[in-house]
Amino acid sequence: MDDKYLSIITNFGCHYSCPECIVRNNKLKMTPTEEYSSCGLLYCALTHECADCNWVSVSGGGDPLYHWWIHQRWWNGFFSMCTILNRKIELHTSYFDSDNNDETVLFPFDKFDRVVYHLHSMDELDEIRRHGNEIVRVVYVVDDLMDEDEINKIADFVETSDQIDELSFRQRVDENYEPTYHLHDFLKAGHQKRWWYIEQCDYNTYYHNGKLYTKYTDIFDSEVSSHEKT
Repeated sequence: MDDKYLSIITNFGCHYSCPECIVRNNKLKMTPTEEYSSCGLLYCALTHECADCNWVSVSGGGDPLYHWWIHQRWWNGFFSMCTILNRKIELHTSYFDSDNNDETVLFPFDKFDRVVYHLHSMDELDEIRRHGNEIVRVVYVVDDLMDEDEINKIADFVETSDQIDELSFRQRVDENYEPTYHLHDFLKAGHQKRWWYIEQCDYNTYYHNGKLYTKYTDIFDSEVSSHEKT
């Protein structure tokens, strides 16, 4: 069976320092994550509409690890539900160098089956560390200054790393929520050979505060519509 993902979109806040941030650059708005949305409502989603999802991924409208210790009730519920239902779990974060980062030093990365680190430069590869038996992936958004040589150097590093297992590149989304196609043909030629090339599209079911969505932007459109009605 092919893997199928339920993608939880959190909003615990963010450092908003990633230059390619879709949420900030497109001025998208969403409500904060509710502390109990990782318990009964998530259980219902995973046993009914998303019963065929064998992976649960946590990412965000912000970084899911932003001030994570304040939201331990949510995280405890998430880990409990996914353990009970025997789901594999994946984390997306822009926090790396976790051993020296006060924001994440005590976070249980080793509970995840895969951790995906969103990086911005080649130098950051040296700071990625495995915490247990998790699969470690790094992903880069392809900006307009990247060239083929830089991409090959990143791929060379990952191929010889004992800390990183997987490499992905994805296209940048501009301020009009349109994907760019910088080095598209080159990246597509290397897909599943030296890296994974992720073209921007809605390939998951999304979850936020107990509601399910088939388009990422619908989460934010729904939030705006609800706000305008109040």
